[in-house]
Amino acid sequence: IKPSHLQAFYTNLQEVGINAKTGGKLSASSVAHYHRLLSSMFTNAVQMGILSGNPAARVRPPRIEQTEAINLSEEQAATLLKALEDEPIQFRTMVTLLLYVGMRKSELHGLKWQDLNNKTGVLHIERELQYIQRQGLIIKPPKNKSSQRAVKLPLGVLEILKQYRAWQSQGQLAVGELWQGEGWIFTQPDGKPRHPDSLPKQFKAFLTRANLPKAIHLHTLRHSCASFLIASGVDLRTVSKRLGHSTSVTTQVIYAHQIRSADEAAADALDLILSRASSQNI
Repeated sequence: IKPSHLQAFYTNLQEVGINAKTGGKLSASSVAHYHRLLSSMFTNAVQMGILSGNPAARVRPPRIEQTEAINLSEEQAATLLKALEDEPIQFRTMVTLLLYVGMRKSELHGLKWQDLNNKTGVLHIERELQYIQRQGLIIKPPKNKSSQRAVKLPLGVLEILKQYRAWQSQGQLAVGELWQGEGWIFTQPDGKPRHPDSLPKQFKAFLTRANLPKAIHLHTLRHSCASFLIASGVDLRTVSKRLGHSTSVTTQVIYAHQIRSADEAAADALDLILSRASSQNI
């Protein structure tokens, strides 16, 4: 295998139609993932004496363009939460968790009741539930080691979960022996886990009803959670752990704008405090 072979492979991954799920091309980050995997395999082959060198070391994957995250304004978040009050309780609970916890869609669908400690208010994120074409629903570990985490829930969110569980229990009693649940929090009427791809469609229709911009999507809720925490002065390491990022560097890159804004606000606040102190001493 020569570097030219790998370069041709990476080019092919970026052609329209290569992505079986969307019909489009793979993102630069996906191609970079393949590059890291191949490089690791070739490195092992070199160590075992099978190859004299790592061909991936002489190939550059496509550059990943870092884009700043789009998030809700405080007014939009308030509008969203108000509009949720008129929505079905399952949908309301799911969207509330996404906004308050900042979890990924796949992590939300992978939740089980055993992951929630009602006494401490801590939610453990242990798995993801994804739909893969030709394979169906797949249960897998979180995106990375740091994504397996525990987050504290506000009392208001715990109350919504309590109400939702009571509603789900009534549904289970109604279907009786037809219930096929395995402890999933978010289920179909028969207890089977919800299809992860159904929520974005519901959310899009909800945005229209709530008179919110169509540019908002489910992942905007995750970004908004991080942005609100940063704006509130929560340290970057804590935000990173709550989101399940592999390192705080990832958080710093994605939310660079929010960090700059928070730093500017801190500078203004410090200037105001010290100016008052100085005037009082005159």
